[in-house]
Amino acid sequence: MPEPRYSRFVQKLRGMDCVVRWNQHPRIKDENVAQHSFHVAVFVLILGKMSGLDEAQLHYLVTCALLHDTEESITSDLPALIKRRVTDGWSELVSIATAELYEDAEPLKKYALDSELLIIKMADAFAALMYADTEVAMGNTLFVQIRAELIWRIYDKAKKMEQTLGKNAMQLMQNLGFPEAMSVPEINEISHL
Repeated sequence: MPEPRYSRFVQKLRGMDCVVRWNQHPRIKDENVAQHSFHVAVFVLILGKMSGLDEAQLHYLVTCALLHDTEESITSDLPALIKRRVTDGWSELVSIATAELYEDAEPLKKYALDSELLIIKMADAFAALMYADTEVAMGNTLFVQIRAELIWRIYDKAKKMEQTLGKNAMQLMQNLGFPEAMSVPEINEISHL
């Protein structure tokens, strides 16, 4: 197997800097995929430490978090509402983009492929919540409903998770100053996520 050519991989990843998240919503301050990935990695580190993971586990999960959306440097950030509706073909497109992206960095591909782990999904929701909360704090009232949906979603996911991670996610929500899900108006339909 030839030596990985990381320079081409890194050049392709630079595209994450240009992919704006929440692109279907008016925003006060844009967040790109690279910034989001950093925040997801921080929340993985926090949740991992709270859950007593060892350094090797943390290293692996933080690396997965940093690379969890790398395919978006090729596919861009398709809104979740569309991803859910385009079930046929979306997974194939992500697989093709991932293969293309990691053709010169094969040893790193395993991290991107493990991005569906529960702790990373939970950290992803926390990173989205913090972004939405910042938008609301800056006066973007369009994110009030998104923020509520994210609070509800995190508590709902936490209740269904393995006991330690779920309990730690609920504790982190309280530490960050977010209300219990019961304090949030009932969400009958997730319309923004």
